[in-house]
Amino acid sequence: MMKKVLISVGVILIVAGIAIGVLYFTKHSTQVPANNTPVVVPVPDLSKDYGACRILDETSIKTALGTIATTLQAPQNMGIAQDKLAGAGVSDIVSDSQVCIYAFNTGGTVKNGYNSDNAFIIQETAYSNESGPKSLIEQQKLDPTSVIIEQLGDVAFYNASTAAKGPGAINSFGLQVFTGKTSVEYTIHQSAETASFTSETGKAALTQLAKLAKQV
Repeated sequence: MMKKVLISVGVILIVAGIAIGVLYFTKHSTQVPANNTPVVVPVPDLSKDYGACRILDETSIKTALGTIATTLQAPQNMGIAQDKLAGAGVSDIVSDSQVCIYAFNTGGTVKNGYNSDNAFIIQETAYSNESGPKSLIEQQKLDPTSVIIEQLGDVAFYNASTAAKGPGAINSFGLQVFTGKTSVEYTIHQSAETASFTSETGKAALTQLAKLAKQV
């Protein structure tokens, strides 16, 4: 099991998961194979539904993302997980998130994180502390790599990560929209070697999708 670490001006968000940290589980089931050796099979927590797999339809996603989404796979609901934040100014935040993966290619399994390193991903987060995501928003405003996108929610931030090189390197484009005590993050992951998006085209596509998103 791996972890996803997002760093923004000293704020670290750690989410337990596999592949790139997008597979969440809070309970397990046990299966016994032919050799009688117990195997722990992860089961997603589906006790709540924040609508991560319902706020956009597949036609809208394909239209906005273009040819990379020609073989877009059906949404994979990863369930709910408690977020863990560490760093200056965010100790008051209490939140949990639901992640939905739309892989760009077939063959997604638990072992490969449902191809989440080559996918469009939606993460919907609910903040239960009194001030909501206020301190997190203030930290984002201080981040020189964040670009504020106007006319989306209360405030929205775009980030692109294209500096990674070499085998296995991933380009990431993310747009996080804060509204009240919720946030929705739209992310594109692509192999750096075959990436079709640039920082600007990624921003345009994600902004288009955020504007189309339903309120659920």
